[in-house]
Amino acid sequence: NTDNLLSGQIIHFCRFTATIECSGYN
Repeated sequence: NTDNLLSGQIIHFCRFTATIECSGYN
């Protein structure tokens, strides 16, 4: 699923940056 892949990428990016916004995605 493209959506699943996108979600994984966002989580990975958020985890890497560890920004407050990441909390929303996570």
